[in-house]
Amino acid sequence: MNHLNYFEPYQSKSVRHEDNLTRAFLVVLRHSISSLMLFYDQAIKSCIATQSKKGKTFSLPFFCELDYKNLTYHTQKSDVSDIIGSSVLSILITDEHFEVQKDIELSTRGARYDGIISFGDQLSLILENKPKSYNTWEEQLSPNLEKLSKKIDLIPVHAITTWKEIIKNLSTLISSEQVSGSEKLIISDFLDFVDQNFPFLNPYDNLRQCKRDSYLIDRRIKNIFSELALNENCFGYHSRWKTFYFETGFNEIRMVGLEKSIKDDNDYSFRLCLYYGDTMNQSRSYFQNNIPFTSVIKLKKNGWDYESNFHISSINSNLIWFNTKTEYEKDYYDYWSNNQDKISQMKKQELISYLTILRTKNLISIDKEKQQDIESVIINTNRATFNICPGFGLLFPIDSNTAEELDSENKFLEYLKGKIKEGLSILHKEILFLK
Repeated sequence: MNHLNYFEPYQSKSVRHEDNLTRAFLVVLRHSISSLMLFYDQAIKSCIATQSKKGKTFSLPFFCELDYKNLTYHTQKSDVSDIIGSSVLSILITDEHFEVQKDIELSTRGARYDGIISFGDQLSLILENKPKSYNTWEEQLSPNLEKLSKKIDLIPVHAITTWKEIIKNLSTLISSEQVSGSEKLIISDFLDFVDQNFPFLNPYDNLRQCKRDSYLIDRRIKNIFSELALNENCFGYHSRWKTFYFETGFNEIRMVGLEKSIKDDNDYSFRLCLYYGDTMNQSRSYFQNNIPFTSVIKLKKNGWDYESNFHISSINSNLIWFNTKTEYEKDYYDYWSNNQDKISQMKKQELISYLTILRTKNLISIDKEKQQDIESVIINTNRATFNICPGFGLLFPIDSNTAEELDSENKFLEYLKGKIKEGLSILHKEILFLK
């Protein structure tokens, strides 16, 4: 079976072998014409730049002029005489721009080509993949096509495309509306494959390099969480909240999330979110610890914000949230510390009466709009029972300038790790989900 069939990987080679990277990329190009167009455009730009520098004369077709209806793809092939088009372009894919001194010419060396893409009999692209440019041998860019010398036109200059450019283009492509469905999925899978096995090729190895692009920032945060987490089961992505989070393993707080906010002026910020007691059972577990409010609020001195987070849930679904005025936050916390028996499941009429009591004590606020919400999700429904969830949040804001500066100095991971430990310090428990 053809190794460029999606279901036929190299089982005899390590997943981190460069041949598997080549194969994966060719699979993307084979299934995504948009990706192929971008790649070809990169190669042509590189050729034009080298052509101008060396004063060579040649021409290459625009993509729309190519015979892309008769495309063929090959990898790890030695005998190419029957698959080469009338023109041949040699392309090096590597981690950084590599300076090639010699012209591309026909060679007699024994060769096994990483990849070949042929547009019918019109043009063939010969790919040489070197994930680390210091492994590049310049003669490898000159193909052994001596037998075809009278039939082909060999482009005398090379094209160089970097993996960072390729990955950035693919990332931009799937964040647009130009691709969807299986095409989008296969590109996304390839980017995940690179993240997992060739992270040094990424263009977003720090936040500043992401150029404030929302999609690239998300991928950088994913890499950060992957580096911080003890294993892959300790972190995830919440699709509804659009937030990466750690699984703590604690009864009092299940997740620690990092929210991202994009502003109108193309700026962004993060917020480290620790929502204690986010479910009824978590609330019970937390307040059983009898942690005084002073232990929580002292974190404000280190830049943390506190907010009450009282809400009602039913069958694992949060239904309605209530605000607590700032001046009553201590009263709110102390009330639930002293009334842990009220953290329970209540019937509808009991809950309606209880909400009135909490409002009278200024522990929650109920305005006209909130009253309409109560009628909509509690009173006028068939739900019989509801869960009381008196949680609270510890929130730490991180502006973009701080995050980018720390990340460019390779300090952001440790900074984030320290803040997570600080936010969880009120539990006095060993943190096992971080490295």
